[in-house]
Amino acid sequence: MGKTILIVCAVALLFLAACASDGAPSTMPAAPGNDAQPPSGGDGGPQLAGQQPATNSGGAASAFTALLGKRTSLSWKVAYTITTTTNGQTVTSAMTQYVKGSDRIRMDLATQGVETRTYLTDKVYTSCMNQGSWTCFKIDAPNQTGAADTQATEQQMQDDIAAYNVVADGTKSVAGVTATCYKITEKAQQGFLYRYCFSKEGVPLYLYILTGGATTEMTATSYTTSVSDSDFTPPAAASAMPSANDPCSGCSFLSGSQKDACLAAC
Repeated sequence: MGKTILIVCAVALLFLAACASDGAPSTMPAAPGNDAQPPSGGDGGPQLAGQQPATNSGGAASAFTALLGKRTSLSWKVAYTITTTTNGQTVTSAMTQYVKGSDRIRMDLATQGVETRTYLTDKVYTSCMNQGSWTCFKIDAPNQTGAADTQATEQQMQDDIAAYNVVADGTKSVAGVTATCYKITEKAQQGFLYRYCFSKEGVPLYLYILTGGATTEMTATSYTTSVSDSDFTPPAAASAMPSANDPCSGCSFLSGSQKDACLAAC
């Protein structure tokens, strides 16, 4: 049980790390849209019923990168449903993301009955887990240098948009509004596809990712651009993150008889 809890907490930290970059926060997976279909060709993408066809507009790349850049000054709270399919296995979870500028991010994740909150403020990650009461741990933000060499991030897209094909991809009705969509494929890599849909303010409301045969969809169910500073205050005081090399470190996440059983099993 202790090891399971530790893994969930670590996943939450990695999830948040992928969202943070030097220039703009990244979005992560959410729920599948009923009208989204898997791509039918190498350049294809999810096609929506009644959607205008994708067009190779010369201004699409500029408009897309402008939206990414704009987000460093935006605030939002978005509730997403996350659906990921890998090797025929589908996992669905709920996540609420809070963003205020480029240096304050919070994500609340509920999966397999476990509730976690993960924060990035002042380059410090804080991960909290609720098991009757909140327990929080913190670590320094990992160095993001070199991340662009291993995966396509939003920051990489901003820095080198010429490495991608960007097309205007119609609109999508999501979270009660009409979102403007873009389809992005990487010129040098087959089987890679992103589809982003933004609100009129520039809030990411839908994200579809296809890479390595796995798909993830991120669909907003509601959103607001009103976010309070207090939203980034963890629910409990944070202590140092236990060492992943310590087989008993996961016990620190537990309490009562569960903690006693975990320590006894070490």
